[in-house]
Parts: sequence; C-alpha cells; structure tokens
Amino acid sequence: MKNTFFASICRHWLLLVITVVLLTAVGWTCWNVWPFDRTDMLRSSCTIDGEALLYLRTGKDSLLLSRTPTHRQGVWANRHWWAPSCSGRLLTSEPVIPFFKRYGWPVSQKALRNGVEEATDSLQGVLHRREIESKELAYYLRTHGMQDEGYDRIAQYSIEQKRVVDTLRKLVNALKAIPAKAPLSLFIIEHDTAVCRDADGQVMRMPCEPLVWTGHFDQSTRQMVSAGNRSVWLRTADHTTPSGVYAVSLFPWTLRNNEREALTVVILPNDTLLVDNWLQHGRLLQPRMFAPDGASVFTKRGYCLGVSVKKEIVR
Repeated sequence: MKNTFFASICRHWLLLVITVVLLTAVGWTCWNVWPFDRTDMLRSSCTIDGEALLYLRTGKDSLLLSRTPTHRQGVWANRHWWAPSCSGRLLTSEPVIPFFKRYGWPVSQKALRNGVEEATDSLQGVLHRREIESKELAYYLRTHGMQDEGYDRIAQYSIEQKRVVDTLRKLVNALKAIPAKAPLSLFIIEHDTAVCRDADGQVMRMPCEPLVWTGHFDQSTRQMVSAGNRSVWLRTADHTTPSGVYAVSLFPWTLRNNEREALTVVILPNDTLLVDNWLQHGRLLQPRMFAPDGASVFTKRGYCLGVSVKKEIVR
C-alpha cells in the first residue's frame, strides 16, 4: 500500500516537472520569436568600418596588391532563431573590391596573368615619374641654402617621396620576379570594426576577427571559396555582444509571396532611421539610398528577414 502511494506521488511529480519544462521551453521560444518593436530594430543595427587587403599568392610567397577601405551596415543577430546565441555575431554584406568589379569572379589564370602584367606596366610608369620627382626634390634641397619653414616642409615631403619610391620599386621587382608558369591566386584579409552606440548613446567601437576569403564565405573554415553568397557573418574579437544593442533572430521561414511591405534601417552620420520600403518578388523597390548594403530588413510585423545587398534580401 505504501509503495503504491509513493509511486503515485513520484508519477505526479514527474508529470509536473515535464509540464513545467515543456511550458518553459514553449514560453522561451515564443519570447525569442516574438516580433521586434521599432526600438529593437534600431538598436540591432550598426555600421562596419574596415580595410580589405588584396594579396596575390605566387606559390609560397604572397604579395600585397591593394588596400581598400570598406564601409557598410550590419545587424547583430543570433546564430539560432530559437535561443539567444549572438556572442558578438554580425550579419552583413560582402565588401566591394574594385579588382573583382573589373575582372569578375572567379578570376581565371589568364585574366590574372594579364592583370599582373598590366599592374607591372602601370607601376613602372608611376615609379618612373616618382623617381624624377624625387631627384628634383633632392636637387632643390642641395641648392637651396636658406633653411626656412618652406625648406623644412619640402624636406619632409622629400622623405615621404623616397619611401614611396622604395615601396614601388620593391613591388615592381616582386611582380617582375614572378615565374611565367607559377600558379597565381588571390585572397583577401579583411579587418573590420563594428561601430554602435550603448544605452547612453555613447559610440562604441568593437574590433572583429579578421576575415580571410577568396570569394564566397564558408562558415566552417571562415574562408570564402567562390562567388555566390553575398552575405557574411562577422564576429567580435572577444566573442561578446556589446551592452546596449539588441540581437535579433532571423525569421526561420521563407518570405511569403503576399508580403508587400518592409522596413529597412538606414544609419546616417547623426541619426538612425527606420524607412518604409516595398517588396516585389523578394526584392526591395526603394532606391539603394534607403536600402544600403548590409542594412537590416524587417517585415511590417517586426520579423527580421536578413540584410539588403543590391536591394535583394540575403541572410
């Protein structure tokens, strides 16, 4: 009799615990998928400033070809839609690299070889002009006897010119030294900083992990391997989400065909705006001024769809 009583109590307690766990899980999920209000939308967005370094790999050696400053928007986002899992993650767009605009992607060996030859010829011309200018400055400094303010400025400029000439000469010599049959490839190392505001409106700058890529981002290796996906996940260097911002969860289902209205977050130098936008077949209709690359896109009901890239929604 006593064993039956205790067994009944245990069953009731077990049923109660399971019910509480299920209700907690359902409530937790509902809380995380609840639509975001306008304040949350604005707090979730940030700007991303950085620099993309384009390298040419020639066998075992790598040669820096260009430095491109980058600027775009981004959104603090959770890794999983059903639970807080941001840990410093940002969803944004790929950086725009002028080299890829000219030669396309992926770059064939022939196009890459032609690009190296064009760059070598162009740099040789620049080097020649700089060398002439450097010699003229050296001649002026030798013949100018009075050391006044103008002399000091020209002397400083002459030192800078010598540095430029040395750098150009090394680069031209390195390009000329590339073997004719050496396999060539490109890769980019991007250094980014997320810029946002805390609860008091003070500007915060959060360094991000360096991003190494060659075209298309592969989350497992944190490298890009081809051109296709135009969204990128960044992460802060310390894997923490700054205080005062709001991490959104991406809408887990695809956009319905009858969805016609949307909201985009546009960050200006002194303000952040929530702009009404319209959709047609999943594409934003407003000019890119109101849907810049990396801008977060929400439905009218407050669900995050992804970010804008050339007015298309990607995630």
